Order: sequence, then C-alpha cells, then structure tokens
Amino acid sequence: MVPLAPLTTCAIQVVFKPAAVGTRGATLTVADATAGSTPAIATLNGTGYSQPSLAITGAANLGTVQVGQAGTPVTYTVTNAGGTATAALTVAAAGSEFSIGSDLCTGLPLAASKTCTFAVTFRPTSTGVKSALLTASSGGTTLGNLQIQGMAVSPDGGA
Repeated sequence: MVPLAPLTTCAIQVVFKPAAVGTRGATLTVADATAGSTPAIATLNGTGYSQPSLAITGAANLGTVQVGQAGTPVTYTVTNAGGTATAALTVAAAGSEFSIGSDLCTGLPLAASKTCTFAVTFRPTSTGVKSALLTASSGGTTLGNLQIQGMAVSPDGGA
C-alpha cells in the first residue's frame, strides 16, 4: 500500500487485455486505511474481439503456359474470418513469374466476414514447374497465404 498525502491525487492505469472473445467486466476498488472511510469504486467494462484472420482461396494450379506467353488470369478471394477489420491490406505474389492484376484488396481495410478479390497471371520465362506464395498482409503482418504453381513449357510444347 502506498500512502497518499491529504488533498493530493494519483493516477491508476488499467489495461484491458481479454483472454477470450466477449464482454468482460471488473470492479476497481481503492480503499482508504482510515477507519470508517468509504472506498472509491469504479466499474470497468470492455469487449474482447478476435483478431483478423485471412484466408486466400482459388486455384492452386494455374495450368500449363508457354514460355514468354501469359496464362489466363486466375481470380483469388481474400476472406476475413476474424472478428475485427484489418488495416489496409497488401496482397503479393512471391515468385517473379507470377504477377498481381485487377487488385480490389490492396490499400483497403477488410471488415470482419467480408471478402475482396485479386487476379494472378502466370508468365513464365523458362521451362519447368514454377511456384509462388500468395500473401495477404495488414500492418506489416502476413495474415493469410496460399501456395500456387504453374507448368512452363517451351513454345514447341516440350518441358
């Protein structure tokens, strides 16, 4: 217990850090050691929400494309299955032969239970199986991803 001189004040900081989703309540009681004094009581309330949780859905295989050609763009959907909105989103394809186009996600927040879409085009520069990791990030944190791939063949049809 820390004594407080008469006619002075102190500050009490309370941090709400819920362990579960839902409304929570508590009571803060500050007692005076003086006999017969009435404690100061404050009612505290807060609501815990689940964090944003993103899922990227769409075709994992973008098919077979000739080297130097562009495949048909494939549309992907980002869904926020969490209980709160994200900050502005960024979608990316980590793989130089896959590019993002028709992006209705990047730069916008995504509310809980809502979706947005973007398209990916596979444009291979050499033969073989190529892969990329699609990511959806908010505030610098990756919240969802999907591994994709495509097969690149030479213009004469060989791998």
